[in-house]
Amino acid sequence: MDNLTLSARQKLILELLDHSDGVVPGPELARKIGITTRTLRTEIHQMQEMLDRRGIRILAYYGKGYELQITNMRSFRQIFSNMNEGLSRTDRIHYMLLKLINTSDQVDMYDLEDELFVSRSTLESDLKELQRMITRNEPFIGLRIGKNQVMLEDDELKKRDILVRLLLEAWDFSSAQGIQESQWLEGIEYISQIQKELYSVFRKRRIVQDEYQFVYLTIMVLLIYSRNLHGYLLYSGNVTCNFTRFLPVAHEILDGMEFLKDVELEEGDYQWLAESISVFCICNGEIEDVNVRDDSSVVEELITGLREEYGADFSEDALFRRDLQESVRRYRYRRVALTSRMQYLYQDMERNNPVLGDMDRFLEWKLEEKFSYHAHREEHGHMIPILASAWIRYQRSHLMELTAVIVSSFDSQMREYTRETVERMFGVRVHVVACIAPYETGRLEELRPSLIISTQKIPADPERGIPVVSISPVMQIEDVRRIHFALEEIEDDMLFPQMKYPMESCFPNDLQEVCSSGRDIPALLLDIGNAMTEKKYIPHLPEKNRIRYGFPKQQTLFCYYSDESIPQTVFGEMHLDREMLWDKRVSVNRVIFGAISKEDLRYMGRFYQYFRNNGTER
Repeated sequence: MDNLTLSARQKLILELLDHSDGVVPGPELARKIGITTRTLRTEIHQMQEMLDRRGIRILAYYGKGYELQITNMRSFRQIFSNMNEGLSRTDRIHYMLLKLINTSDQVDMYDLEDELFVSRSTLESDLKELQRMITRNEPFIGLRIGKNQVMLEDDELKKRDILVRLLLEAWDFSSAQGIQESQWLEGIEYISQIQKELYSVFRKRRIVQDEYQFVYLTIMVLLIYSRNLHGYLLYSGNVTCNFTRFLPVAHEILDGMEFLKDVELEEGDYQWLAESISVFCICNGEIEDVNVRDDSSVVEELITGLREEYGADFSEDALFRRDLQESVRRYRYRRVALTSRMQYLYQDMERNNPVLGDMDRFLEWKLEEKFSYHAHREEHGHMIPILASAWIRYQRSHLMELTAVIVSSFDSQMREYTRETVERMFGVRVHVVACIAPYETGRLEELRPSLIISTQKIPADPERGIPVVSISPVMQIEDVRRIHFALEEIEDDMLFPQMKYPMESCFPNDLQEVCSSGRDIPALLLDIGNAMTEKKYIPHLPEKNRIRYGFPKQQTLFCYYSDESIPQTVFGEMHLDREMLWDKRVSVNRVIFGAISKEDLRYMGRFYQYFRNNGTER
C-alpha cells in the first residue's frame, strides 16, 4: 500500500480505531484527534475507497460511531510497519506541534513514539528542532521537555501565531482557493465567504492590503472560528491592542460572517484581528505611529551603510527611501513577508545581479540586529526588488553622460550609417556625439568621449585614457561583443569603487586547480576552504550559513564569506572536467570560493565583474 496517500491524521484515525474495543463514538474519536465530527466524516470518506482495495473497512453505524474491520491483516500491518517512511521530519514536527497546541496538558512521549512510529532518539532530535523553531525564535513560546513528558506553554495568542505561520507556509498563492485541504484547522469551506467580507469592508473603509496581508487576515478569521469551536479561547487580557480605531473594523468583519454566528466570540478575538489590521496599515504607510521618526533615522543609517560597504549611493532616491522605510516597519512589527512563489523570482533576480543579494543580506543583518528579529528562511530576499529598482535608477543617473565618437575614413553617408547602427544597438547605454575623420582626432580633447569606435586600426591613447574599439562598418557579431565589453568596463569604472591594489593579487597560483574527481560541489568547496586554511590564507572555515553565493557568469558558481578574522582577500578556484548541478537547478563547470576581508567588501561589484569577464575572449 502506498503510505504517502494517507495523511498523518488519517493514519492516526486507523491507529485509534485499531486500539479500541468495538464501536467508537464519532464525537469521542474527533475529540482525540482534535477535529470536528464533520471533518472526521470527510476524512473517513476519503480513506474508504483505497482501504477497501486492501481488505480494510471502517464501518459507520448511524447514531453509534465507527468500527474497524480487517480482512487482510498483512496489508494492515504493512501500513504501520512502513509508517515512518511516509512521514518526513517536517511532517513529524508539524504533527507534534499541532498535538501540543491542541492541549493544555502534558503529552506522553511514549504516545508520540507510537503515533509517529519513531525511536526515542529520533523523537528527542525532532523535539530539539521544534524547540529551536519556536522557543529561540518567534513566537518565543516555552517548550518543556521532561523525561517522558513534553508540554507547550499555555499561551493561546502565541499558539495562534504559530498556526498562522504554518498555514501561510501551506498556502498556494497561485490558486484562487489557496488551501484545498489542511489538517491544521476547520472551516476551509468558508474561505470564499471570509475573503468576500474582507474585501467588502476594506473597500468601503478604503483600507489597502497586499495579497500576503489579505491571506494573513483570512487565516486569522479561520483560526478564530476553529480555535473557538474547540474551546481554545483568546481573552481580552491576552492581547495588547494599541490601535483601538480598528476595533470597529474587526467587529464589522467578524460580525458579518454568517458561519461565526454559531460560535461564541471573545473580545480578544476582535482585538487580535484589529491589531494585525493596524500593523499592516502602518507597514503600508497608510497611518503613522510614534516610531516613524525612529524609522527615518534607521533608513538613513542603512543608506549610509550601503554607500560605505558597496559604494552604491541611493541617498537621492526618494522612491528607494520610501520602500526601505516600509521594510523597516515590517521588521519593527515582525511582519516580514515573502511567498514561496516570490522567493524563486527573487532568486532569479539575484543570479542575474548577485551584488543585489549581498546588499539584501547586509540590510537584513542590520535590521535583524536592530529589532532582535531573525527572519525565517522563506523571508530572505524580500528587499531584492526594491534594490533592483533603485540600482536601475542609479545606473541611469550615472550613465547618462556616457558618450562615444566614431572615427572613420569612409564618406559621410557611410559614417552616418555606422552612427545609426551603433545607436540602434547601444543607444540606451551610450550617445554618439560625433562622427569624425582620422585627421580630426584633435577634436577628441574638446569632445572628451567615454569611448572611441573606429572603422580602422588606431592606437589607444594612454594619456587620454579613452578605450578604443575597432569594428567593421557592417558591424559583425564580434564587433557588437567588443563594444559591449568596452561599455561594460566603462560602466564598472563609473559604478563600482576602484580597488586600492591590483585585483590579480587576490588569486594566488597555489589555489587554482583543475578537478578531475567525481566529488560533488559542496565537497569541492570544502576542499578549497581546507586548502586556504592549510596554506594559512585564512585562520578557519566559516559556518555554512555565512557563505553567500551567486552566478556572475554562465556555469560559474561564486561562493564567498567575510568576517573580521580574514587578514587579506583571497580566492580559490577549481575548473571542473565535467558539468555538475548546483542546488538541483544550475549547471556548473567552474567553482570559485572567496574569503573577503571587511575592508574589501565595498569592492564586491568589482569582484563580480572580474569573474564575469575574466577568461572571456574579447
